Amino acid sequence: MSGTHVARRWASSVVVQALGPLCAFATVFVIARLGGAAAQGRFAQTKAWVDLLVVLGCFGFPQSIVYVVNRLAASARRLAWISLAYGLAFAPLAWLLTVWGQSRGWAGSGLEAGTAGTLAPALAGML
Repeated sequence: MSGTHVARRWASSVVVQALGPLCAFATVFVIARLGGAAAQGRFAQTKAWVDLLVVLGCFGFPQSIVYVVNRLAASARRLAWISLAYGLAFAPLAWLLTVWGQSRGWAGSGLEAGTAGTLAPALAGML
């Protein structure tokens, strides 16, 4: 591979990786402008709960999949099904954790917490 080809692929990877933080920043900016400080606080509390559940849900999964595919030549299709099954198995746990966190006042209240419990398994499955 030529240096130019590597640089082009690296640059496109950096751009794709930067889109996530840019979208998060834009979302917070729009929420703050449209809803004010209270809406931004509710969003931050819900997002923190989703982030916690995603970390618990992923639990090293992305790194282990990369390792197994690259080192052990495992089937990507088989690993995709395992990831899906893991995400579906984690969904009830995420829901229970959200109900528990909501009862303690950690997960927000009402719609925000319900959304967090619903989104976390989906996000963990995508990661």
